[in-house]
Amino acid sequence: MLAFINGAHRCFQKHIHVLPLRLCRYVPLNHCTISTHHQFRPNKPTLPTKKNNNKKSMKTIDNIKHKDPKPKVYMRDVITNISRILRYSTWDSAQDHLTKLPIKWDSYTVNGVLKTHPPMEKSWLFFNWAKRLKGFKHDHFTYTTMLDIFGEAGRVSSMKYVFQEMQELGLKVDVVTYTALLHWFSKNGDLEGGLRIWEEMRIKGCCPTVVSYTAVMKILFDNDRAREAREVYKEMIREGCSPNCHTYTVLMEYLARAGKFSAALEVLDKMQEAGVLPDKAMCNILVQRCSQAGETWAIAQVLRYMKQNSIVLRYPVYLEALEA
Repeated sequence: MLAFINGAHRCFQKHIHVLPLRLCRYVPLNHCTISTHHQFRPNKPTLPTKKNNNKKSMKTIDNIKHKDPKPKVYMRDVITNISRILRYSTWDSAQDHLTKLPIKWDSYTVNGVLKTHPPMEKSWLFFNWAKRLKGFKHDHFTYTTMLDIFGEAGRVSSMKYVFQEMQELGLKVDVVTYTALLHWFSKNGDLEGGLRIWEEMRIKGCCPTVVSYTAVMKILFDNDRAREAREVYKEMIREGCSPNCHTYTVLMEYLARAGKFSAALEVLDKMQEAGVLPDKAMCNILVQRCSQAGETWAIAQVLRYMKQNSIVLRYPVYLEALEA
């Protein structure tokens, strides 16, 4: 076996040497040869080119950019518009306009319109029109505002009717409603009716505010019940309710009307110590009261404070002060 392999090897070497030289020569590979060798690689498929629609796209973008946005609609403008409709149109015409308005009617909008105080009759018609709207319900805010409108017009019986309806519907009667009733009852000469409301408010557990305390004090002072007014003031302080500028104005106006100008000016100093600054209304009231009584020394002190704080007199009060 070994002899056979060796013989085959020698035979292979012999044939190698007899190969012609032309078959064994070196063939250099150039660029073309390399390219030829790589031709078997598949080329990437060529995708069809799309038509350029950039002009159309740019026009669309320009249209979007230059398109005017919808103007914002603010609630105050809506309320002002409705108030103008009620003021300057007949009710039939106003009702047509209101029906066509593209807004959602809620108690906030209705209350905002009523607070602009359109004519009393139109306000009541609008109030009842809103009551009939599908899905709408009045709340204690809208009832209180309607009650306030009747009170301002001196329609005490209508005010009582609205208040009674409010209670029958089970709506919340808060301190704001009671204070409005208290004010308008007394303003229209029904002192006892106002005081009954005051007692009812306390029985129902409504905690008085500085506004309600001040309203009761003014009612009592205006009806020469100063002792009771002082008791209300003491109760207010005892309950931890701090007086505001209007409270001090009520006190000073009573003292000035009673001829106690020194005490009135003392209140002016004490309120500043408490951190409450006298406003324009207070100063004008005090100067007017002092002018009517001919108390020029008191006028001078108030005017000094007004000058230091850049507060001006109203023209009618200025004329009264000149004559003092």
